[in-house]
Amino acid sequence: MRILVADASATARAIIKATLREMGKGAWETLEATDGQEALDLLRNEKLEIDLVIADWSLPGVNGASLLRQLKVLSPFKSIPVLVMADSSAPKAGPEALTLGAQEVVVKPFDSRTLQARVKAIQEQIEARKNEDTSVLLRRIVDAAHSEHDLPFMAQLPQDLAQALREAGAVTRHPEGAFLLRKGDPVEALHIVGEGEVDIASEDGRKVFDILEPGDCLSELSFMSGARSRIAARARTAVELLSVPRSKIGDLVRRFPQLSYRLSNLLSGAPSDRAADSERAAEPVLTGGLKTVPLAELVQVLHLTRKTGILSLHTEGHSAGIAFENGHARHAWLDTVTGADAFRLLLAWSDATFTFDPAGRADQESIRVPTLSLLMDAGPEGRAP
Repeated sequence: MRILVADASATARAIIKATLREMGKGAWETLEATDGQEALDLLRNEKLEIDLVIADWSLPGVNGASLLRQLKVLSPFKSIPVLVMADSSAPKAGPEALTLGAQEVVVKPFDSRTLQARVKAIQEQIEARKNEDTSVLLRRIVDAAHSEHDLPFMAQLPQDLAQALREAGAVTRHPEGAFLLRKGDPVEALHIVGEGEVDIASEDGRKVFDILEPGDCLSELSFMSGARSRIAARARTAVELLSVPRSKIGDLVRRFPQLSYRLSNLLSGAPSDRAADSERAAEPVLTGGLKTVPLAELVQVLHLTRKTGILSLHTEGHSAGIAFENGHARHAWLDTVTGADAFRLLLAWSDATFTFDPAGRADQESIRVPTLSLLMDAGPEGRAP
């Protein structure tokens, strides 16, 4: 948090800064202004992004009342909280300051506990507002992701990235009725329909679950997870297929960082693999390794697609997993650690295999924090298996 302290007295500014330091908030950045005009100049600097103003009501030049009035003009769409320091000799200052929009008033002389309590109250309001702003932003991202799922994979890509994929892959042509993939085949390349239509069908090809068109991918989930194909793909018409090998995909991700997001988006859509769910019998929805699909991306996929089930993580000497309900992480465990702490520790894992079982259900609820908030808050701490 960045705090602007505006007071003509260097002693008063020093006392306020020392009081803030006593709160144990060493990471807070404090700016100083000696009069109202200097404070306004700092507030006009959009790069500073000041979160809180602590201002003396009797500032020289532009006083506290003028500062509050001009602040409304400076930031009509962003309410910057102001804590006014009013002298006890001016009893009307506090009510006037609150009328003009001040968040809190502290009467001079003050004790440190009073100021700290008022700052803490404002800090909590700021954090609540930022969390709400973040939630709105995340909802917009999710909405945008859902709308992108309606587009073929190639139509989602910037022109230069789409061209790089074409150059990295090999094009093959197949006649109507030819099988492009059979259930159980290894999937060592990302296959993209270039021309024609492809049936996602039962193993014998008689039952059609989905029809892919130019720009769509087939068996993408199996490609991403390193598993064998869970579907059979047959040319509905004459088909031109672009196949990009796994090694080339890695090179492209390094050249085009946005491809990582697009692949995650593709994985969460996975229409050709989802079509196979209707005949999957007892096999899990998803298996693979964290070296191929990082856990954070996997959790986002399960969240976006509103999956219910148990994501089990397998590595020697550990019992670990995350239970989902309609895409929300409800329970996480790592040996004896449970809840949000276990969730954050698991995000540090990079060398484990996973299985998602849609029939699994949590036997308890240890997480009550939104899943996306957990992903955002998780830091680099944690232990690898």
